[in-house]
Amino acid sequence: MKKFMKGIGALAIALLSLVGCTSKSTQQLQEAKCPIKIGLVTDTNGIDDMGINQESWNAISAYAKDQGLSVSCYSYLQATSESDFIPFLSQMGEDEMDIVIVPGSTISSVLEEVAINYPSTSYVAIASIEASNVVAVEFDHDSPMYLAGVTAALKAVAAQANKVGYIGYEESSLNEIAFKEGVAYVAPELEILSSYVGDSSVEDTQKVAHDLYNEGAYVIYADSSSNILGVYNETSTRRSNGEDVWLIDLSEELPVEGEYVSSVLIGISYDMGTVIRNCIKEKRALTLIKEGIKTIYMGNDTGYSLVNTNNLSPEMLVTISEINEKIIHGEIVIGSSIVEIEEENTEKE
Repeated sequence: MKKFMKGIGALAIALLSLVGCTSKSTQQLQEAKCPIKIGLVTDTNGIDDMGINQESWNAISAYAKDQGLSVSCYSYLQATSESDFIPFLSQMGEDEMDIVIVPGSTISSVLEEVAINYPSTSYVAIASIEASNVVAVEFDHDSPMYLAGVTAALKAVAAQANKVGYIGYEESSLNEIAFKEGVAYVAPELEILSSYVGDSSVEDTQKVAHDLYNEGAYVIYADSSSNILGVYNETSTRRSNGEDVWLIDLSEELPVEGEYVSSVLIGISYDMGTVIRNCIKEKRALTLIKEGIKTIYMGNDTGYSLVNTNNLSPEMLVTISEINEKIIHGEIVIGSSIVEIEEENTEKE
């Protein structure tokens, strides 16, 4: 398990005014006397995606409140299409932001060509970027994905169900493998129904969840933050109609009235907020860059925990805790099925 280590002008303003996607005006930011100016540019999922964008903005807002910063010292731009990425990232540089958070992996893909034009601005991105003024954040996903599989299996077995669902970004990802291994550890007899949504809309993702539930999935795990809202909507609707179905997700921002089993507390929620605050504090991102530290690894030495556990029995929580301890101490090696697949392919050759 990885450990946390130290590891154009007027045109843009006009565009900003037209789109109306920022929380503060550029003029306000320029006029404010700010000890630090913080920006965030979302991907197309929006600022209220109940996922990584919302969690990132909450972390920035909380830090600003704690430090007594003027509301004009921090701002976000909300992309509605990929064509917004470059002009919005550029706008942050034009506004001479000290630190800009770029939480979406899709938008991070164009950051490299923008960041080089604004060397005085430090960017924090969820991707590995070859730019001197960008700090990359990488997550240990294996353990929480495995625990999500364990949780799904425990819930399904208790209900005498025989199917669970997985919704991911793309097929055969390491996240999917870890989830399936977690399911198999508890109940290898369970059938896992998998679907992949890529950059699908909330409505399209909800339809995917609809189909998985109709095929018999008792619990669905939504891997990507871009998938959560659509799956939540479908799960919530069905539970409101009296159906016994459940959702496991990665976000700390979803409602907690009981529509889903639990939220795996990992870097995408709790730790993401922590790393953002650490990067903002005393302009730490600038210091990291000056020290040549280009990557921050997010992990948790004590394992991962669950929130909103009211829908899990005491026995389930004990089992999850015991399995978590085995992961921490190396008694469970996540990703072993990858080796098996590689060996099978070698034999075929």
